[in-house]
Amino acid sequence: MICYSDACAADIDELIRCYRQVLGESDCLRFSLSEVKFSREDELEFVNRFTNHNQSKLIAAKYNSRIVGVASIEGSKMKKFEHVGELGLMVEKAFWHQGIGTALLSQLIDWAVSNPVLRKITLHVFEENERAFNLYKEFGFQVEGYLRSDHCINGKYFNSYLMFKEV
Repeated sequence: MICYSDACAADIDELIRCYRQVLGESDCLRFSLSEVKFSREDELEFVNRFTNHNQSKLIAAKYNSRIVGVASIEGSKMKKFEHVGELGLMVEKAFWHQGIGTALLSQLIDWAVSNPVLRKITLHVFEENERAFNLYKEFGFQVEGYLRSDHCINGKYFNSYLMFKEV
């Protein structure tokens, strides 16, 4: 059974393991395994950005004690943009098609709706990631922009969408 909870400092080792797993399985994230330092100190700083900021939330999906998915909304610390949160979502490939991404997204949106400051959620999704694009559309996200040659994988350029949802 999958359980969902806010990620915290005690989850650091599992978060690092999950990020490494997902980054090794998919090119659909905005960063790659070789670009990310996974020190415990860096990950603790990352988790603290969410636990110490009212416009940010980090949720982990756990199978037994293993983190198999992570989703976040990170709000801006700049006053002019504090009403906007950037969404990120990833699930280990072995756990795809089990509703984990849907559940994580649903919980984050519910939280964002109840947040007194957030008014808009934004995200980037690669054009070739049709499953994610369709999931976001099901939750009411709309395309706000189309970014040509937005990312490069092994010398080949790809496009992405900038999407948003008002909450």
